[in-house]
Amino acid sequence: MYTALLKPNDLIMGLALAHGGHLTHGHQTETKKISASSHYFRSEPYYANVETGLIDYDALAAKALECKPNMLICGASAYP
Repeated sequence: MYTALLKPNDLIMGLALAHGGHLTHGHQTETKKISASSHYFRSEPYYANVETGLIDYDALAAKALECKPNMLICGASAYP
């Protein structure tokens, strides 16, 4: 049986807040962890293309292969 439970300090990857993601996707600044999820998990954001406003799925895939997150969050709250 497969269980998809995260453990503290696992890496999550979600759309950056300023690019349409949600605060709960591990939002943090360079100096401060903002959301509760960023306190429990390591977080790595991915971004929308600034020219098109769309997620570059090739860049996202490359970053995910590089970072190897335990969870990739694909939801968004303000993404077009």
